Amino acid sequence: DPTDCYQTLSEEELQLTRSLLETNDFEFKSHLDNYKYAVRYPEFSEETYRKRGEIFLQQLEGLLSRSPYLFGQKITLADIAVFPFIRQFANVNIHWFNTSPYPQVRRWLNEQLKSQLFIDIMLKFSPWEEGDPVTFLFSDKPQ
Repeated sequence: DPTDCYQTLSEEELQLTRSLLETNDFEFKSHLDNYKYAVRYPEFSEETYRKRGEIFLQQLEGLLSRSPYLFGQKITLADIAVFPFIRQFANVNIHWFNTSPYPQVRRWLNEQLKSQLFIDIMLKFSPWEEGDPVTFLFSDKPQ
């Protein structure tokens, strides 16, 4: 936890985080999958799946209307955990997302996309092949 985003949570913030992550993992994720792969789920239209996912976006918009991050003035575990799913949701139809009624979610998402944390984890490497040197990304290399 190099950014101390977990250790500094109060008990109340921890409960709020758990609740938000439960919603993300057990409700929003299935709506995201249906929306992202609507062709595989022809029972409903892509728009219907998107609207189901928007319920979570509305919740996030409310949180982000009060503070720059989901639970306050600094990034927390909730932001880091939810961000990849919102990124996927936005990328299904980026034109819709960029004109959607969620300006605070867009601001927050764009901030995460520009963050050093995201840039660092998204480094691209060529596939390793026999004979290539070992690549270490951390300073505490095993001996």
